[in-house]
Amino acid sequence: MAYCMRPLPPSAVLEEGRQIIYVATASAADIQGNAAYRYGAVDPGMFDAFRLSVAPNGKATVTAFRKGMDFGSAGDCGCVNADLVALGTNVHGWVFSSGGTAQGTTTATHSLVAPVGKTFMDVGGIPQYVEDDQDVEYRIAIGSEKAENGWYPVTVTKYRKNERLDSRVLRFEVGAKRYSMPESF
Repeated sequence: MAYCMRPLPPSAVLEEGRQIIYVATASAADIQGNAAYRYGAVDPGMFDAFRLSVAPNGKATVTAFRKGMDFGSAGDCGCVNADLVALGTNVHGWVFSSGGTAQGTTTATHSLVAPVGKTFMDVGGIPQYVEDDQDVEYRIAIGSEKAENGWYPVTVTKYRKNERLDSRVLRFEVGAKRYSMPESF
């Protein structure tokens, strides 16, 4: 498939005392008049992510990247308005929600796209809306203290029709390279 990628605003942060620049691109789902950019409901959108380390002399080196991560539907990754946030003491990543609606049923996921080694991964994949219970919404909040293994905890709160039901704190699992949601939640 053809995708037109548009840059998100770059972000400069400090990690371990070094200047780091995060750059991302998101697929455009609004191109009219060109059949190459017409997407069906099952066609995902795309997200590309890059992490550059800037040396004291100003030279930038790509330290992690990944192109072609698929999210969302109908060519829309849901990541156009992704926010770069601190996910740990020295790790940053983009947070956004993506999904789709088919036959009146919406499914969506909270994605946390962060560098893991020399690549980027969705370390979240936490549901926002699930197919089998449309009245339930999961909301997330990223902590900013008590980092374990360098990653902050993520609190997931379950709501039914805007009434708070329960909360769980998820810890980053180094072996799994992600935050894992309990099945019973």
